[in-house]
Amino acid sequence: MRTFIDVISGDEVLSDKYPIKEVDDIAYEVDCKFIEFQKPSDDDIEYDTSEGAPDKTSSEIDVVHEFALHQTNFDQKSYYEHLKRYAAAIEKHLSTTNRDRVPAFKKAFKDYVTKMMHQWGSLQCYVGPSLDPNGMVAILN
Repeated sequence: MRTFIDVISGDEVLSDKYPIKEVDDIAYEVDCKFIEFQKPSDDDIEYDTSEGAPDKTSSEIDVVHEFALHQTNFDQKSYYEHLKRYAAAIEKHLSTTNRDRVPAFKKAFKDYVTKMMHQWGSLQCYVGPSLDPNGMVAILN
């Protein structure tokens, strides 16, 4: 199994166990679904048995659950500012690891940002478990 790691935050954010499609030579699109899972038990809490014990199951998006992603909030302007900083960090990384990729990255990233800004109202943002504010923001549509 191949794991995808954000080169800025170091967070594991995805694996190839999920159906992945490369989009516009810049991003990955992943088919996600809701899953149900058992919440950890909390033996220190006593419950009123006349009301029944609380439900110990929860549902969440599979990728979000597996990689401990955290939903975060951006308004459109702050998300755009984040993308500019993230693109600069990725460009710096590419300039030392794959210099030939930089021009294609810059063009694809610009086109991708335009596309995301047009879809802004229907997007949810997630960050990795480190909560690194400079790291990748995963988008759920």
